[in-house]
Amino acid sequence: MGRPRLSLGQLRRHQVTLSLRDRELAELKRRAGVAGLSVPDYLRQRAIEGRLRVSDPRRLGAAEFREVQRLAVNVNQMARVLHQGRQPGWGGERALVRLHRLLSRLLPGRYD
Repeated sequence: MGRPRLSLGQLRRHQVTLSLRDRELAELKRRAGVAGLSVPDYLRQRAIEGRLRVSDPRRLGAAEFREVQRLAVNVNQMARVLHQGRQPGWGGERALVRLHRLLSRLLPGRYD
């Protein structure tokens, strides 16, 4: 049995044609792939919503992954110090604020 028919309001009946250079198309495919989306879904979200919902938060770029990893190490060190009954003296609050900002940017709606 196939998928149920969509109502007329749910159908996407209109198409937009877009001309791109080879490099532009390659970059568009790369960005859509990083976001875990098809190219049409990526373009639709960017054009209509003005921001992108990442479908798979584990698919971060290398720079974002390193930043999250570095901040996670700082948070882990801070938790260890706090569990020992001491106060972290190396700007732990700053690390938490930076981690929150980064996660809010990478995963909109989940850390607001």
